[in-house]
Amino acid sequence: MLKNIKTIFFTAVKLTIFAFLLLILFIVGFKYLPKEQQDTIHNFCRNFTPAPFESISSSMFIGKACDADPRVQNAICKNAVILDGNITKNMYEDLKSAIKRDQLPNKLICLRSRGGVTQAAEAISDLIRTHQLDTCLSEYVEYDQAYSSVTSNFAAITKQTHSDVMCDSACPFILISGKNRIALGDDFKLRLHSSSSPRYLCVTTIYESSNLDKGNPLLDVVNKSPAEQQAKHQMLYQRSLLTNFKKLDEVSHDDFEKYAIFNLKP
Repeated sequence: MLKNIKTIFFTAVKLTIFAFLLLILFIVGFKYLPKEQQDTIHNFCRNFTPAPFESISSSMFIGKACDADPRVQNAICKNAVILDGNITKNMYEDLKSAIKRDQLPNKLICLRSRGGVTQAAEAISDLIRTHQLDTCLSEYVEYDQAYSSVTSNFAAITKQTHSDVMCDSACPFILISGKNRIALGDDFKLRLHSSSSPRYLCVTTIYESSNLDKGNPLLDVVNKSPAEQQAKHQMLYQRSLLTNFKKLDEVSHDDFEKYAIFNLKP
C-alpha cells in the first residue's frame, strides 16, 4: 500500500514538472512567433479565458469636482465630465461620441484613474487637444449622471461621491494634454511608472516592460505638448521610465511646477 502511494506521488511530481516545463517552453516560444500567429492564438484562447484587462468597462460621468468635501466645509467646485476607471478603448469611444453629439456640459474633463492602455490614453489625449478641452484633478468628485454606451447618452443616477482621487500610470499624460490644467485642492495622488505590454496566453497574462525609447504612445503624447511646455513634459516622461511597471512613483506637489502639470488656478 505504502509503495503504491509513493509511486503515485512521484508520478504526480514528474507530471507537474513536465507540465511546468511545457508551459515555460510555450511562453518562450510564443514571444518569437510572428504577430499574426500570436493574435490568432490570443483570439482562440479568449474563448476559454476571462476577458483581458483591455475589455474591462470604464465610466464617464457628469458631476462636479471640488477642492474639498462640500458636505463638511466650504469648497470651490466646478461642473465637469469625470473620466473614472480603467483607460480603455471604450472610454475613448464614449468621450468621442459625447463630443460628437455635443453632450459635454462644458470643456472641463476631470480624471480619477489608476491607468490603463497607453494607446487609449493617446487617443483620449488627442481628443482633448483637438477640441481644446481643459483637464483637472480634485480632492473630491460627485457624480449624478452616467454615460451609457448602449444609449449613447447621459442618464441620471443615484449620487456617487469619492474623496480618494488618483491619477496613475497613463493618466498623468491625459492630464497634461488639457489646454488649461486645474488643481482643485491638493489631497489627491499623481503617480508614474514605466509602461508594460501585456501578452495574453491560454493559461496566463504576462506583462513585460515596453520599449519606451521610441514608438511609445505616451512619448507621442508628450511630443505633441506646446513648445513652451514640452521640455518639462519630457522630464515627466523620463521620470516615468525610472520606475518598474509593477511599482508606482508618487510625484510630490512641490514638483508639479517642475513638470508643468498644472497651468491655471481655479
